[in-house]
Amino acid sequence: MSQIREVNEQGEVVENEATNKEIKNIPEGSLRTQKQLFEPVIGNALGIEGETELSKYREQIDTILGYALTQIEGEPTMEKISWVVRDLDMRIGASPFAEKRIHKVHRYIKLNKEKAEIEKKLEEYNQLWA
Repeated sequence: MSQIREVNEQGEVVENEATNKEIKNIPEGSLRTQKQLFEPVIGNALGIEGETELSKYREQIDTILGYALTQIEGEPTMEKISWVVRDLDMRIGASPFAEKRIHKVHRYIKLNKEKAEIEKKLEEYNQLWA
């Protein structure tokens, strides 16, 4: 992940709270955000190409990116994101005829997230009555 560094007039790095902010916290338009960098990688891994097709699946791509970022150790890179998405796609298996792979992967991630939330609530419930 890229970092923004502030420098003083002598060219020395100035340390403050804003120095190590992630790209995703940079205002839109000043630099490409982390999301914008990884969207084409996810699209490519799932067979989606072109800006118009990517724009149709922004919500799904955001969910998939969120999942991929939780699966990566260290700094996220395009290669790591691509590897996580391709690995998940291969583990899930082939899509039904005429279904885009992004729908299958997105649905799996959403169901897995819901399952984790239900298991957490069930565990809390069990501890309450134990």
